Amino acid sequence: MTKPIFAALSIVVLVISILAMYFAHERKEKIANVTVKLLGATVVAIFLTAMEMVTNDANIMIVARSMFYISMDWLCFLFMKFCVEYAGLQVKLKVFDRIMTVVLMIDSVLMAVNHFTEFAAEFIVFSVDEENFVGADFFAYYYVHLVLCYLPLLIGIILLLIETIKAPDMYKRKYWNILVACVVAVVADAIFLAVGWYIDISVYVIGLSDFAVIYFVFSYVPKSLKRDIQGRILDNMQDLVIIFDNEDICVYANGRLKEKGIDTIMTLEEVKDILRDGFNEQKLFMFAEDGKNRLYNPDFRELKDSKGRYMGCFYVLHDVTEEKEMQREQYILANFDQLTGIYNRNKFNEAATEFMEAAPNEKYLIICSDIRHFKTLNDMFGQRIGDEVLKLIAQGLRTNDTGNYVYGRIGSDNFAMCIAEKDFRMDFFLVETKKYVSLNYLQYSIVNHIGFYRVEDIHMSVTTMCDRAMMAINNIRGDYHQKIAFYDDRLRDRYVREQEIIRAFEAAFDDESFVVFLQPQYNTATHRVSSAEALVRWKNGKGGYVSPAEFVPVLEARGLITRLDIYVWNLVAGLLRKWKSEGRNDIAVSVNISPKDFFYADLYEIFSGIVDGYGISPKNLRLEITESAFVVDFDKQMETIEKLRKKGFLIEMDDFGKGYSSLNSLKDIPVDIIKLDMAFMSDSDKYGRGRDIVDMVVQMAKRLKMPVIAEGVENEEQLKFLSEVGCHLIQGYYYSRPIPIEEFESKYRDFY
Repeated sequence: MTKPIFAALSIVVLVISILAMYFAHERKEKIANVTVKLLGATVVAIFLTAMEMVTNDANIMIVARSMFYISMDWLCFLFMKFCVEYAGLQVKLKVFDRIMTVVLMIDSVLMAVNHFTEFAAEFIVFSVDEENFVGADFFAYYYVHLVLCYLPLLIGIILLLIETIKAPDMYKRKYWNILVACVVAVVADAIFLAVGWYIDISVYVIGLSDFAVIYFVFSYVPKSLKRDIQGRILDNMQDLVIIFDNEDICVYANGRLKEKGIDTIMTLEEVKDILRDGFNEQKLFMFAEDGKNRLYNPDFRELKDSKGRYMGCFYVLHDVTEEKEMQREQYILANFDQLTGIYNRNKFNEAATEFMEAAPNEKYLIICSDIRHFKTLNDMFGQRIGDEVLKLIAQGLRTNDTGNYVYGRIGSDNFAMCIAEKDFRMDFFLVETKKYVSLNYLQYSIVNHIGFYRVEDIHMSVTTMCDRAMMAINNIRGDYHQKIAFYDDRLRDRYVREQEIIRAFEAAFDDESFVVFLQPQYNTATHRVSSAEALVRWKNGKGGYVSPAEFVPVLEARGLITRLDIYVWNLVAGLLRKWKSEGRNDIAVSVNISPKDFFYADLYEIFSGIVDGYGISPKNLRLEITESAFVVDFDKQMETIEKLRKKGFLIEMDDFGKGYSSLNSLKDIPVDIIKLDMAFMSDSDKYGRGRDIVDMVVQMAKRLKMPVIAEGVENEEQLKFLSEVGCHLIQGYYYSRPIPIEEFESKYRDFY
């Protein structure tokens, strides 16, 4: 009854192998194809063994045994190919693979005809308990066959062994499970060969080993690796994970949670107690790592099956540290000035609104500051020093912050404060009009112009409130004495008017609304007009004119005055060319140069181009400057004046006597003519000091051989006095107001 038992065993193993083969065929993995072939060879070997077990026919048994040896050739070869594929080495063994294929095909043919040639073995059928079995006497080639059969098997085992040694610890199981199954099959076959039993039990071990390979390749290894990888990912991920079973016992806690005292076998409530102690006021779990707190946002969920039965639960503490830091950085960028660290314009507007709405019945002040000559400071000392000044002011605001006001930087050199009027004191840091800072070993005086706006409606936009405070500053910007100003409705009206002027400015050129008036300069010695001053007038389109006192300061403040001045200079040059063509070549016209012109234009290039372009003498186009033009960058302005004088232009010092250092300016600045303002001889001059000063200036100018033009002469008394002291060049209303060019030419036809 031995053969029926092994026949049944063969059929069982055959069915198992066929099922395993079908399972592998259904898989989508790349390894499935070679696995199916390996299992196919195993099925053939087991089938041939089964044939040998179910029959007593000697010929069938001998043929089955011969074919069995052939199937073992290809089974071992396909096992090698499986190992090569599994280890990802198919390219490296491509040549060996082809050689072995050819060799095994030859061996298969030789083993197939062995029944007739007895080239490798002589098969003998013998009986045991009336059951036939196959035995053999082996010849030399049979051992060659064994080498050819087991060489690929040995190579496959070596490959698995190498990959097991090389692989990371977690991936060793991918190879050593299959390696063990193969070794068991080899050992079983070796035992069969050594014992020489007439039934080859190793084929059943091989079949079961192949089944084990299927299990390890497609089930156990992927699942275990997946679990391990998931576990390692969970252990190393920034998020913290805690898992509980259906009895609310902790079964898993990843990463750094163990450092917080959370471990397996703890209950859900115990874990909640630990977590509760770690949350901050923002409901975020804080975890210290390398001296830095990391923040986690908790997410708790229950697990239920398809029928709604409770399976357990888990916590995921999402790492939001970078997110919160980014939000904080974005908040800082959006709300704080990057240089000074205090509120920026938008945040100040928001904070001031909230500050006033918190106590709507209070009276509030909006206070804005502007650093006098901040651009000049940057030009003189560099932007780094300018930044230090801004940071100094911001630091002062922070240091003196009592919590009862809000403040911020709202512009380049503009700061703002919102404070209840009852809490305001004039000694607040921002309002103090002078601070000193060491700049390049100098004590530089920082002077703030301060504008106040008394809030009448807290629902008005803070931007508008600040604009009104800045209007107050603009009203005193050119005043060296006044540093504090309050906004009133007159300033608003003035601001509206300024905007109208600016809007109409460009169109005025197209409409030729800007025209030149001339005010004659009369020589009392010759009783003739010797020269004139050109003054710009702006026609308003209604038959009248916009006052220069109204539009010139606006254009100067907005940096537009140079455009107008260049326009006027060209009009005057055109007039001088016209007079020259009419033979009137002995009269000069003075044009004004604004201090701003030195900053916005290359005066030498412009005036040289004008006189050359119009073909007029530089001496006929006199240039009036004021000493205030030399307050900043004295050397550069002096260089410009010297170049103009070398070109032939005459330089007039306008408003002489109005500045603080006129005599010093006269010493240092190379001018040709002095224009003396008759404001010295005002009605308030009770003691006659003004007359003495005028007399002194005229005598001094004579010694310096510099003509003096007295401007602003309005009555005969002034004229008589000037004649007595020897000043014969007169300009003023006594002789004539500024008049249109046509009237000037008609009235003074004989001036040449």
